[in-house]
Parts: sequence; C-alpha cells; structure tokens
Amino acid sequence: DAAAQGGSRKAASVGIGLVLLLLSIALSAVKALMPNTGSTMMYLAFAFALVGTLAVVLPCLNPHWVQLGSAARTTEQEDVRDFLALLPVLFTGSIAFNALYNCMQFWYAQQACQMDVRLP
Repeated sequence: DAAAQGGSRKAASVGIGLVLLLLSIALSAVKALMPNTGSTMMYLAFAFALVGTLAVVLPCLNPHWVQLGSAARTTEQEDVRDFLALLPVLFTGSIAFNALYNCMQFWYAQQACQMDVRLP
C-alpha cells in the first residue's frame, strides 16, 4: 500500500543519509591526511555532509511512517519514533554548537595575534 511505500522511502532516505555522513567523515579524514589533494575532496565532503544531514533530518521531523512488524509491541514502535523525532533536534543543536565553537576558536587566535605581550 501507499503508506508503507512512503515509509520505506523515508527509511531509505535515512539509511542513505547515514551512509553519506560516514562518507563525508572519511573524505574529511583523507583530506586532512593528504593536504595536497586539492579542494575538490573538501567540497565533496561538504556536499555529502549537507545532503546526508538533510536526508536524515527531513524524514525524522514526522516519524509516524515507522511501522515495525506485527509482532513488535506498540511501545517499541513508540520508542523508535521518539528516538527518530530527537534526531533533528540533536543534529541542529550539534551544528549550532560547532559553528559557534569554531567562530570562538578563530577569534581567540585573531586576538592572540594582536595581543601586546611586552612587560611594562
């Protein structure tokens, strides 16, 4: 039926998104280990991370598509739905924290370069 197919598409989106996120981490690690590879790998890692994040977060905004087998208890389905509903909050919180943390790290380094270290 159409509801099951829509749910399986969303589940596939979450699965593919997780794979893309893992690939973005691997590409970032390769770029860090081999800095002479150019910027293509960095842009590819960013694109994989962006698409992977969207592929995980968007289906989890409304996780009512989760339907476990008939033998599964309804509390198990509710637990899975509750966990999936937390993913958008965790992703956006993590992204916001890391963005602010990286800005702080940059500005502290900028201030340290301008600091007058002479003793009076």
